[in-house]
Amino acid sequence: MPEPSRQPTAPTGLAEEIIKDGAFERVIRFHPTGIPVPADRPRALLIAPLSGVNPRLLYDMVADLTPSTDLHLLEWRDAADMPLECGGFSLARRRQR
Repeated sequence: MPEPSRQPTAPTGLAEEIIKDGAFERVIRFHPTGIPVPADRPRALLIAPLSGVNPRLLYDMVADLTPSTDLHLLEWRDAADMPLECGGFSLARRRQR
């Protein structure tokens, strides 16, 4: 797993930490900047509805959820853009593991 990295991102007032950067998916954790947040925030996982969906379409929801939750976003990469070396994406294949 790649080392987590922090970098500013939209929406304004949030930083992102990349938790996992896989071939088909990316998991991002959002942190509010400049405001105090409770340490005991509940965790939430927001899953992009389709592969290749621009996560910026979800940023209003991210901005609303981040101050009150420890928010993670699961972003699916567009399988059409993946090189063949990454292998095929199949839910049936993943179930067999």
